[in-house]
Order: sequence, then C-alpha cells, then structure tokens
Amino acid sequence: MRVWLARGARLAITRAAALAHPHEACGLLLGDRAAEGWRVRWASVGANVAAEPHRRFELDPGHLFAAWRAARAGGPAILGVWHSHPSGAPTLSEADRAGVTDPGWLWLVVTPEDMAVFLPDPEQASGFRPLLLLPEDAGSV
Repeated sequence: MRVWLARGARLAITRAAALAHPHEACGLLLGDRAAEGWRVRWASVGANVAAEPHRRFELDPGHLFAAWRAARAGGPAILGVWHSHPSGAPTLSEADRAGVTDPGWLWLVVTPEDMAVFLPDPEQASGFRPLLLLPEDAGSV
C-alpha cells in the first residue's frame, strides 16, 4: 500500500515540527482513500496538549472534533495523525503504539531529517506495518 503526500501537506508538517522543536508537534492527515492507497492532500496542525510535550504528543481534542465535524459536513476525510520526533528515527515509540485508537488511521512520524508512515497491523511484531510514502507527483490513486 502507498501513501501519496501533497507538497503543501509535507511543508505544513515539516514547518510545524521545526517551530515546535524541542517539543513534539502534531496534527491530522486529511484527504482521500482508494484501493491503491491514501492521498494525503492536507495536513492540519493542532496543539500538543501532552503533559510532557518534549517526550510525547496528545492532539488537542477540540482540533480533532472540529475535523470530524468538517468531514461530516462534506470536508476532507481524516486519514490519520502525524507527529514529530524532535530527535531520533522516524519510528513509532511504545507511547505511540499505546495511543492507537483507530486501527484504520495512518501514523506519520517526522524527524528533522526524514519522515515515515505506518498503519496499525496486529499481525506485525511491532504492531504497525510501514507503508511506502511518495510525493504527490509520483503518480495517483
């Protein structure tokens, strides 16, 4: 499975992560789902309301509820969540794994040097399956 990431979404994510450093930044991945994968057209930026924002993220519930309302009113679908790891690799931590509430959501992790996307998968030892992340202009779904 593939995930296409629009240039504007990529820029929004990397800018928010840089501005939040040394804390974790977070937001939602918005767009469309098709048989071949996901097309992330937009990335929202929400407040990280975690008690320890330098070690973990917790997306502001008001941000999530607003995105749900917008999607129900015909806006873009919520495809998943993104967050930054200010240091380290673009992998999922134990805290990330414990935070999964929707098994169909994408999880994108960005570091200052890289980004990767995952899908919850209980058949994987890690609990997540890595997906191929492509720029929007690399083809379409």
